[in-house]
Amino acid sequence: FYEEIDDVYKGLSTIQIIAAVLPMLGLLGTVTGMIAVFKAIAVVGVGDPQALAGGISQALITTQTGLAGAIPILFGHSYLSNLSESIVTELKRAATTLPNVAKEMQKSDLN
Repeated sequence: FYEEIDDVYKGLSTIQIIAAVLPMLGLLGTVTGMIAVFKAIAVVGVGDPQALAGGISQALITTQTGLAGAIPILFGHSYLSNLSESIVTELKRAATTLPNVAKEMQKSDLN
């Protein structure tokens, strides 16, 4: 019985980890992009917007990509988690009902 319950939850933690890691990867890209911006400022100053644009663009793209990946995965995890809970509830209900049905069938067979 418990093996079936474990199978229902299998993979949910992996989905949850992916949903948690993607925004962090986006943040890492943001920090990397901002480092590039500050390096450009150190080399050419703030007077050259083109030198700053690459790092700012990198920061925004990586943030967007991390969030664009994490948000649907988080919704998917929530849906699958709720579905798993429903399945486990039904399994538990069946597990408690089945012995009672078997007892009633034995009683009726004896009579």
